[in-house]
Amino acid sequence: QIDTSTTANRSTVFQKYAPGTGSKNIVVSMGSASYIYSTVASWSGTNQSDTTDSKNKCNTTGTSLACATTVVDGNSWTILANSENNGNTPVAGSGSTLRAKTGSDQYIGIFDSNGTVGVGSHSMTWTVPVSQAMSSIIFSIAPPSAPVSSVIIPPIINWW
Repeated sequence: QIDTSTTANRSTVFQKYAPGTGSKNIVVSMGSASYIYSTVASWSGTNQSDTTDSKNKCNTTGTSLACATTVVDGNSWTILANSENNGNTPVAGSGSTLRAKTGSDQYIGIFDSNGTVGVGSHSMTWTVPVSQAMSSIIFSIAPPSAPVSSVIIPPIINWW
């Protein structure tokens, strides 16, 4: 679990390692949240004992948020999960490709690097048209050290 929060929103990423084949249900519940949004993404060809190679969390108020992590294992992918609290659809910026989004009065999105990245600092950016509270979690998922399988990464976003 990777977590970040601001006074306006909170982003949490949960990872499931080595899921079995077939359809999966992801159930999201919260005791006291005002809103809760979630979306799911899956990547194959990742390390199945611990896919998180590096991670970082970023928060700001504005129209653009760049978040960076220092990749340790070459040939990793970087993933960014975001939340915003003003009803504006997130747009992929530098170094990112939007893969999934959900929401109406608040939005969440999942972005990735659209391919492997090398060792060192890697940044991903997303934007919205109106200044607002924004939060992101960026992490890299390492390549497999054993036979290839997949990982499911559902970020859970809630505001209070």
